[in-house]
Amino acid sequence: MQGRQIHDCIGIAFEAINMLSKKVKEGNVTYKVDIHKAFDTLNWNFLVLKHFGFHHSFFSWISTILRSTMLFVKFFPCSRGVRHDDLLSPLLFCLVDDVLSRGISKLVNDNMILHMASPKAYLTLSHILYVDDIFVFCRANNKSLKYLSIFLRKYGDFSGQYVNNSKSSFLTVDNSTRFITKIQ
Repeated sequence: MQGRQIHDCIGIAFEAINMLSKKVKEGNVTYKVDIHKAFDTLNWNFLVLKHFGFHHSFFSWISTILRSTMLFVKFFPCSRGVRHDDLLSPLLFCLVDDVLSRGISKLVNDNMILHMASPKAYLTLSHILYVDDIFVFCRANNKSLKYLSIFLRKYGDFSGQYVNNSKSSFLTVDNSTRFITKIQ
């Protein structure tokens, strides 16, 4: 994006993490979500470019490119994922990330996920996307965590991109056993 630097997200995430210490009844939490083998597991049927307004011909070309992929171990065709070395793959992946971002934003707009508590007149971000990692900033109440979990599971079912629990983690200031048990 014009006028933005790759390290801008780091600064924004750092500022949001500083809000974790804001005292609020349920607490604030940052959930660092890792998508398991994000490029390799992308379901091609999920990548419906028609919904983004692309012409049918363009969609047909992209489908042809994706389906032309062959694994040379046994010469069998692939049925999912995008190639790491293909110049088109990062752009397709950005479209998929846009679906994920819009879904989280919708949950926030519908008050299913509550923003982190912050000083008055300061609204924190709800999430930041960086390739296959997502940082979600929210209130640590049961409702927010439940709806986020349901959304990520449904997103995985449709896209083929599931949360890698072994590489995902919660970050909070409240390290009490009761609180940690609640958010896991």
